[in-house]
Amino acid sequence: MNEALLDLTSRIYTDFRFEHQSDHVKRRLKRSSRSGRGVCQDFAHLQIACLRSINIAARYVSGYLRTTTPPGQGTPGGGGCIACVGERLLPGIGWFGADPTNNVAPCDGHVTLAWGRDYGDVSPLRGLILGGGSHTLEVAVDMEPIES
Repeated sequence: MNEALLDLTSRIYTDFRFEHQSDHVKRRLKRSSRSGRGVCQDFAHLQIACLRSINIAARYVSGYLRTTTPPGQGTPGGGGCIACVGERLLPGIGWFGADPTNNVAPCDGHVTLAWGRDYGDVSPLRGLILGGGSHTLEVAVDMEPIES
């Protein structure tokens, strides 16, 4: 069954286009699947929806992906961006994940921050802003391995 998850991951990677401008936390899965474009959250949600549609337990993973870009110059889906992975439960073994944005199984470069049913369970920011005007948030993360 791992091969089926990797095949699904590859299909999402091939059939959908990463488009940073399409990023919006309230994006609906139906809209992403119709447009054929989205960001890592969209791709993970699509992957999870496919698995759940055939009664396979799946969860959303939020975190970071270490890249080899220079510090302060992260790339979409890596470095300073959140990387999202769908995982399926393998009875008796545990959770097995796949990253549809990068078409890989998670490795040392994937740093998990949280697990949940979907983005709403593990959003990196929650809160309430009172006051006028519009607000934007910019975040940058640089990751380096720790030498043992």
